[in-house]
Amino acid sequence: MKKVVTKKAAPKAVAKKVTFHLVAPMSCRVFVAGSFNGWSDEEHALKFVEKHACFQTVLSLAPGRYEYKFVVDGSWVVDPGCADWVPNEYGSLNSVIVV
Repeated sequence: MKKVVTKKAAPKAVAKKVTFHLVAPMSCRVFVAGSFNGWSDEEHALKFVEKHACFQTVLSLAPGRYEYKFVVDGSWVVDPGCADWVPNEYGSLNSVIVV
């Protein structure tokens, strides 16, 4: 009789909630774009939160390393609250987050 060997499935990576926030004038339109959303500059809007006097959004991201930037009224800017930046192919910098 043959012994049946079953493989255990690898544990699934659990997504974690990540809060992105940026201080900008209330009249701005702010988005976060990065390697987690194909660098879409209109997919993840940040909403102004009066209580915190900043724009913010919460995304669920799988564990990993991501590069990102904020898009403020069409201008791409790094996250001033993030100390980890890397050069990009356009001669500027991207912010980095590790989940």
